[in-house]
Amino acid sequence: MLPYASIPEAAAALGRNLTFAETLWFNYSAAKSNYFLYCHNILFLFLFLVFSLVPLPLVFLEFKRFSFVSSHKIQPKVHLSLTETFKCYKDIMHMFFLVVGPFQLISYPSIQVRSPHQDYTNYWIHRFLHNDWGYEKIHRVHHEYHAPIGFVAPYAHW
Repeated sequence: MLPYASIPEAAAALGRNLTFAETLWFNYSAAKSNYFLYCHNILFLFLFLVFSLVPLPLVFLEFKRFSFVSSHKIQPKVHLSLTETFKCYKDIMHMFFLVVGPFQLISYPSIQVRSPHQDYTNYWIHRFLHNDWGYEKIHRVHHEYHAPIGFVAPYAHW
């Protein structure tokens, strides 16, 4: 919940009037719980904005194969087809709805506290997955696509 009871109180805390967008958001979210807003933002920010809209310009550049873009690519000769790109996006959405989304909804208490052990543990789990068993059974998906496009990053990390 927002720490302000009214728009004038929020404006006083900021030292300025709220913008139109801030006023709309305040009116929408003032009485909602933090958990509700977290769930709401998971769907909008992650699914729609981050994993659907943000990679689109990069996908467009990949398919147009502009020469000025190719000179900046790490792998200028590696390209994905439209079919491979769509399969990657479809797999991302499938994974989001079945695994990531539900996990985010139940993990709300743990994200309120951060600690260095989370990063440390993630690093060593990733290293472990590069052994023969981990790579063959689990981690090979992480290296399935060789062309770095916008949709591949979440695909490789879920």
